Amino acid sequence: MKKIQWIISDLDGTLFNDQKNISRFNQEKIKALSCYKIPFGIVTGRPVKQVAERLRKMELDSYVSFIIGMNGGSFLDLSTKKLQVFHPLEQKTIQTIIDHHQDLDICFQVLENTTRYVNRSTPQSLAYTHRCKENEEVVDFFAYCQSHPILKLMIYCDPEKMDMLVQRAKMLSLPDCRGIQTDDCMFEWMDHRIHKGATLEYVAEVLGLPLSSCLAFGDADNDLEVFERAGVSICARNGTGKAKEKAMIVSSYTNEEDLVGREIQTLMTNDFQL
Repeated sequence: MKKIQWIISDLDGTLFNDQKNISRFNQEKIKALSCYKIPFGIVTGRPVKQVAERLRKMELDSYVSFIIGMNGGSFLDLSTKKLQVFHPLEQKTIQTIIDHHQDLDICFQVLENTTRYVNRSTPQSLAYTHRCKENEEVVDFFAYCQSHPILKLMIYCDPEKMDMLVQRAKMLSLPDCRGIQTDDCMFEWMDHRIHKGATLEYVAEVLGLPLSSCLAFGDADNDLEVFERAGVSICARNGTGKAKEKAMIVSSYTNEEDLVGREIQTLMTNDFQL
């Protein structure tokens, strides 16, 4: 049995339902953690400012201690409002990635707050963006990348073309960069030092709490490094095969069934022992 002292959760596919909202039940259980002095944090591929604003509108910001965003590329301490950014992509790396994929039927994207800056927009990409409660703006893409720090370069493709995109990505040798599929229509490139697990180690130092006492919720391949480091890891029933294999526990609940809130409720009845 392990004593849980802090809890983290992924958003999409985990804490978010399929409508990209945090249910009232999940909100109530997150708020209840403060009574037990259990810090709660968000670990997501989304920008921290976007997440912070969503939390503020739901009046959850005072119940969440920190946000790890951009798959570990940024960290926001909500108590101090201090934002840290780690390892943006180099310009030559961005150009190499673009050149390697440019003949494919894809859309390059960079997400900043709630706007996806894109080289092109399609009805399918726009529908996905709106489902994420974001918008798209077509720009001179490489010029935009030259004038902004890019923590991750995103590629949208229609789901039926994802296998082709993954195979193309495998042909690109970039020792200082890694690519990962994050949804059935999204593939992302980032510095090889960026992943949720690395920033989680940093947060453990900030909080002064051992990783062994951390409970992590997730559902996708970009949660694997978190599952490797957290003392206890719970994968959503709707999670990917790799995430389920890596997690210590596979929940009987999906993100549509309030898995985070339900598992927290069980923890409370067990005095946070797992």
